[in-house]
Amino acid sequence: MAARRKKSDAVEIEPVRYVDGLEVVSSEPVPSGLNSAYPDRPPVTFRFNRLVLSDDSERYGCADCDYTAERVNTVRSHRSRVHPNTARMRKREGISAELSALTVAELIVLAEAALVMDARFAELEESLAGWRSRAVDAEREVNRYRTALGRLVQIDQ
Repeated sequence: MAARRKKSDAVEIEPVRYVDGLEVVSSEPVPSGLNSAYPDRPPVTFRFNRLVLSDDSERYGCADCDYTAERVNTVRSHRSRVHPNTARMRKREGISAELSALTVAELIVLAEAALVMDARFAELEESLAGWRSRAVDAEREVNRYRTALGRLVQIDQ
């Protein structure tokens, strides 16, 4: 498993000073809105900043590189592609490290268990399809009864 980096090992990124030839007047983290129920806590921020340029226009920039865009969602997609979630990556690395420590016999047992689970999953999907078709048929019948009841009510009036 990869060694965990300390905060002191983090690479310091030079803040963006110019965007499209315009000077960045201010830069502030974009709040996520996740903790609006807790006003006493500092706001949770995403890893991108709102940049105000010298002509009073706004851009959004990645906090880990010099990427900027006009829309915040463009920066969000950039972050997911270029700077993936490190916790998720550590989890993946941990799983592959666990598998590499297994013997061939243990891997065969895991593979057989996966085949059994796959077969059970296929059975459950088939069962679900049966339930779905029965539910659709039941809904049709209920609708027929509602229509008939509505006609009876109209006749009585």
